[in-house]
Amino acid sequence: MELFSLLCPPLLLMLSLKYLAAAPALFALSKTSSWRDFYTAQEYLDKYYTTKGGHHVGEITSGGNSMTKKVQQMQAFFSLRVTGKLDYSTMDVIRRPRCGIPDIANYRLFPGEPKWKKNHGDSYPFDGPRGTLAHAFAPGEGLGGDTHFDNAEKWTMGMNGFNLFTVAAHEFGHALGLAHSSDPSALMYPTYKYQHPSGFQLPKDDVKGIQALYGSRQTGSRVPQVPHLPVPKPPTPTNPDVCDSRFSFDAVTMLGKELLFFKDRLFWRRQAQLKASVQPLSIRSSFPQLMSNVDAAYEVPEKGGPPRTIADFGFPRNVLHIDAAVHLRDEKKTLFFVEDEYYSYDEVKRKMEKDFPKSVEDEFSGIDGRIDAAVEVNGFIYFFSGPKAYKYDREKEDVVHIVKSSSWVGC
Repeated sequence: MELFSLLCPPLLLMLSLKYLAAAPALFALSKTSSWRDFYTAQEYLDKYYTTKGGHHVGEITSGGNSMTKKVQQMQAFFSLRVTGKLDYSTMDVIRRPRCGIPDIANYRLFPGEPKWKKNHGDSYPFDGPRGTLAHAFAPGEGLGGDTHFDNAEKWTMGMNGFNLFTVAAHEFGHALGLAHSSDPSALMYPTYKYQHPSGFQLPKDDVKGIQALYGSRQTGSRVPQVPHLPVPKPPTPTNPDVCDSRFSFDAVTMLGKELLFFKDRLFWRRQAQLKASVQPLSIRSSFPQLMSNVDAAYEVPEKGGPPRTIADFGFPRNVLHIDAAVHLRDEKKTLFFVEDEYYSYDEVKRKMEKDFPKSVEDEFSGIDGRIDAAVEVNGFIYFFSGPKAYKYDREKEDVVHIVKSSSWVGC
């Protein structure tokens, strides 16, 4: 079963033709890498492993040395096997949202050890959703200490989208004078990782860095504390009123001979042929690897497997969210619905089909509204849109029946 959540980011990078002429003939690629990986890596290293003049700026995002040496430096920083080649582990790190200043070992200070002494616009524009999330300037005059967040991102106080507390705490570290750490547990580690605000304690590596700049309590100086935000703990899921006229599902899929219906942090399971009332279950208890709500789900009976990022499927860079997915068993293809369009993925060839996306309205007559979920049962496709579920006959190419979405769980 494939599960997609808001924490599954698309990590594909669009590549510029300007790099075609710059590819060194002697650079060694691994057996699993390609020239596409090379151009992606070159863009990454040129952008994130080169310091910029003027203000020292730290960015959290999605030169003179040779390409091989830069790859080795990056691999050493992230504790990867140092090969100088663009292997799978290296490319996986390159595609992650991350912070944008040069990476250096353990806690370090900006050159010159600038410290903070006391309405914006700068020369570091954001790049739209994903990629660069935010940036902060080191202590100094003018822009020094300023912290900017990309308005194109989805900021939240939970796990859906990017957690504002996590990113803000990292950027405030830059504003206080800290650069990056190679310690994966550190707040100042370059790549984004969720931190729950409740009871958060600043890791030791970050404390050492702050004390190196501002002193410790023993020397009479106060160590800056991470500000406490009055964020409540995640609420315990409560049973929603499935008979509410506005009730809808986030995702629906088959799993073996059962149907699974997802809504927020709950799900219902029932036999495909039995429409009895069923009680909701906790996603956390049944799928502990899922840290956020399920946006789309489908099962490929021959494959199975853990949740995957949507980057695995070859979507365009602008696709950040999947509304629904349905696997067509006979064709061995999966349809992905994104707003008013859909894509077709060949599960055998493991690649997106050409001539997509296509219009949902043009291809599926009778479907009214944005698709929240979809599932194939007995050869029919059931589309869930808000409080309605449409039974679509693929031979007639039209909707043959409409019921309440909640009727599937006994209402």
